[in-house]
Amino acid sequence: MKKENQTNVFSSIGRIVAGSYYDMQEIRISTLNRIRDVIRKKAENIGFKEVEKKKKKKTNIEKYTDKQLIEILPKLDYTKEEINYIKRCFDLADESTKLENKYKRAMLEFVNNELIYTEFLKKIKGIGPVLSANLIKEFGYCENYDNVAKLWAHTGNHVVEGIAPKKRKGKDITFSPRLRTLTWKLSDCLMKSNHGIYRDIYDNEKEKQLTIKYKQGELLKKYGKPYKKEDVTLKKLHAHNRALRKMRKLFLAHYWACARELKGLDTREPYVKEKLGHKNIITWKQAIVKEK
Repeated sequence: MKKENQTNVFSSIGRIVAGSYYDMQEIRISTLNRIRDVIRKKAENIGFKEVEKKKKKKTNIEKYTDKQLIEILPKLDYTKEEINYIKRCFDLADESTKLENKYKRAMLEFVNNELIYTEFLKKIKGIGPVLSANLIKEFGYCENYDNVAKLWAHTGNHVVEGIAPKKRKGKDITFSPRLRTLTWKLSDCLMKSNHGIYRDIYDNEKEKQLTIKYKQGELLKKYGKPYKKEDVTLKKLHAHNRALRKMRKLFLAHYWACARELKGLDTREPYVKEKLGHKNIITWKQAIVKEK
């Protein structure tokens, strides 16, 4: 089979496994969270019908890690049969992990036959086979986006009157919440694992956003809580989110340009370069060089 034909086959059927990994991961996480809830309530003497105050999931996960759950279990007032049953549930979660790994290997085979992976994604720190497979599954080679602004808008990474779009009751949304979640995962991976141009973009933008001074009352009027009338600078979390958005928009612009170039599709100059005359535009090829 010719390489080009083989690639087309993988492009169409290889995507079957791309979303399945996250499906299996969700089953494992949900199973462990149910086990965690049972053991936590037993350890803290909380009745299952008792109404609890809202707690952050992260707090429970940090206090009762998967390893700690196994260590705590024998110390609780459970019968031998109950302990054995809970252990069986742990075993089921372990089986999900094994299946996740099988999907991961299948995804690696899939992405290794895609040019956008071998020429770009594989070379970016923080972007592994799982995330790559899902990006390729969702966006392909950006055949449906004749400019990058359409890709940003479809994934909810644009702004409306200077504010990130939100789901509002009674109003239609113009972006895909599912794709926005995917790109948020993308930016989180880049922020935590990348040490090249993307992390530099995040760090520089966050510092810049924290130094911008606004008029008194401007932030409260525009964003509401948690701002107060006297606040004249962004909250750290707000600056963090803005920096993440700038970083992922740059990455999506690079993905868009690289993918369309590889398919021989038109790649017009970015708006800021074509219309506004900006010169220091970082290309996807320059980003790869900075990753080395």
